[in-house]
Amino acid sequence: MTPSRAVLLPFLPLGFSWSTAIPLGRFAGDAGVPSLIFPLAQAVGAVLLLSLVRLFQRLDFGWPLPWGLFLVSGLLGHALPQVISFITIQHLPTALVGLVIAMNPIFTGIVASVTGTQALSRSKAVGIVLGFLAVALVSLPGATLPGWDALPWIAFGMLTPLCFAFANTYSARLRPKNGDPGRDAIGMMGVSAVFLFAAALLAGQSYNYAPWTADAGSISLTVHGVIAALAFALFFVVLERGGPIMVASASYLILILSGIWGWLFFGEVPTVMFIVASVLVVIGLTLVLGLWPRQPRNA
Repeated sequence: MTPSRAVLLPFLPLGFSWSTAIPLGRFAGDAGVPSLIFPLAQAVGAVLLLSLVRLFQRLDFGWPLPWGLFLVSGLLGHALPQVISFITIQHLPTALVGLVIAMNPIFTGIVASVTGTQALSRSKAVGIVLGFLAVALVSLPGATLPGWDALPWIAFGMLTPLCFAFANTYSARLRPKNGDPGRDAIGMMGVSAVFLFAAALLAGQSYNYAPWTADAGSISLTVHGVIAALAFALFFVVLERGGPIMVASASYLILILSGIWGWLFFGEVPTVMFIVASVLVVIGLTLVLGLWPRQPRNA
């Protein structure tokens, strides 16, 4: 198995699991779940489930703990981007916010290259640009600028992909060699849960969580938390095998899967533009993943 195909195995379920936040978020929103409670449930669910798995397997956490990794990945990789997106979505069209967030692979490629964390080969750069063009094709028609007064909010929204870029890059740099994905995910989401809980309190947000009922909001939160346990453990696996650029490129895979979820659950028939964008994403991902053309080991 080549290195590129070794990373493909965790990369695909990572993109799949992250993409489920879109339909689950819609179900939760329709049920009245506040915006900050949704990612808080994701963080808490991941911590609880992964901790139970470790207790069942009688695994210790390994000392000393990499607190720098936990803080960087938890704050910059999850909590702060969620809060920034929550604020930004109040002032900008949803599609435009989605396009801003999709700058993640580009920002990560730049930061990883500048810091010497991961080389940005020509094929990876082309793949990143193709993925961004795909996002632009889907998002721009419905993302007209509301007015010049929206420009400061676009600039503020750019902090989200910037946070992701530094989180992806410095998580790779701070993570111990032969790290423990489960432990690292618990630390990451534990830090995020504390921050998001404080943010929800300040925003006055709460929700009557009742998983023992048929409440759509509670069910969505439960499923979201369970999937998050897998997703953020896979985050560290992909980070170790493929580097920060590979992790960031999962944002483009989510583009295709979000269209599939919309078609399956909400009757949103994919447009011709979406199909064209999906083809660009597939081509771009083959370049970023190193499946074609064949890349040297250090690419």
